[in-house]
Amino acid sequence: MKKLFAIMLALVLALSCTAVLAEEDAQPEPDAPFGGLWEAERTEIEINWEEEGYRVYIRGSDSATSFSVWEYSCLYDEATNTIKSMPTGIHTEVTVAEDGTETSNVVYEDGEAEFSLTEDGKLVWKDLKDDAGNGVVFEKADDPFEGFWECDRAGMVIIEEDDGYRAHIEWSSSATENSEFDYACTLQENALVSTPMGSRIDNVYDENGEVASSSTAYDDDVATFTLNDEGKIIWTSEKENFQNEMAFEKTMTLHEYLEQEEQAQTEESNG
Repeated sequence: MKKLFAIMLALVLALSCTAVLAEEDAQPEPDAPFGGLWEAERTEIEINWEEEGYRVYIRGSDSATSFSVWEYSCLYDEATNTIKSMPTGIHTEVTVAEDGTETSNVVYEDGEAEFSLTEDGKLVWKDLKDDAGNGVVFEKADDPFEGFWECDRAGMVIIEEDDGYRAHIEWSSSATENSEFDYACTLQENALVSTPMGSRIDNVYDENGEVASSSTAYDDDVATFTLNDEGKIIWTSEKENFQNEMAFEKTMTLHEYLEQEEQAQTEESNG
């Protein structure tokens, strides 16, 4: 799995290098570490990067027939490591009728808020207008696709990129042979669909575990990674004729996997 880790770590570093470009206006790289979906009790916060700042969308369910929405345009404050909104936050109350019809009432359009991270990576929403959500701590929702997945002798890492996802698979056919599959994908409903440039490289290793030879089997495959109702990912390929269904189970989050592999590499280099 060494090469698999190296490839995925390189992708992570490549995505983080955009922080250098953002230093001029004190903005962090897009979406990190605030970006994404956060959850707490009956409330969800979605934070997305838009051009030179963040767009924050909050939905809190009051009951089965009503919910509230807050929307903020925010900028990153480097001094406090928070994102703070401009005084244009919108609070809307929505009522849902029996037939599903929604009626909206704008409560105000001059709200202000700030969002900070705790030491253990949780999000705190401080409403400076009417104290809604104050004291509630939000946890980041896991991306259903990202992480390390396993199926028999195959291991797969999926990581989100700026324009989609990257899926990289290592499948061992024996102690000295394996195949590597690499796909750039986009999200389509509950599946990742690759571009028609999926590749397979077959490797043979010597007695020291070093690559003795490599050959490219193809570089024009189309694959689909479908998330089923059991939370497994089903891998299908136009090039591969699998005898059995390739159903992968998530065994580690991406963070856990990279942390484990980095520690293993450090121990190997020190040993």
